[in-house]
Amino acid sequence: LRGPQKPMFDPPATPESLALIRFAGGLFMFMFWVLFSVRWNTVNGKAGALGMAIIAGNTVHMALARDKNEFVPRGWYVLAGVFALAALHLAFNANPVIKAAESSKKK
Repeated sequence: LRGPQKPMFDPPATPESLALIRFAGGLFMFMFWVLFSVRWNTVNGKAGALGMAIIAGNTVHMALARDKNEFVPRGWYVLAGVFALAALHLAFNANPVIKAAESSKKK
């Protein structure tokens, strides 16, 4: 069964494309640990949000350029949506900044 979404890559896989996919997978694993382990606050969350917004825009641009600037539903747009949601989350749902005086009171 095939749905309305087209495959992310049309031609058969080459060793170069498989290496590129593995490389991108490594970057996704790195992004997971960075986004999972860092306490994003109102200061550094904006930088992370900007980075995720740039990634989302680049992903959409790459997908549109691949299809000659015509929208063809592919998995790239799903990834771009996830990146955009992560950017919004980092920008507007940040943890409060804990000042040194406040953290010493809690101890």
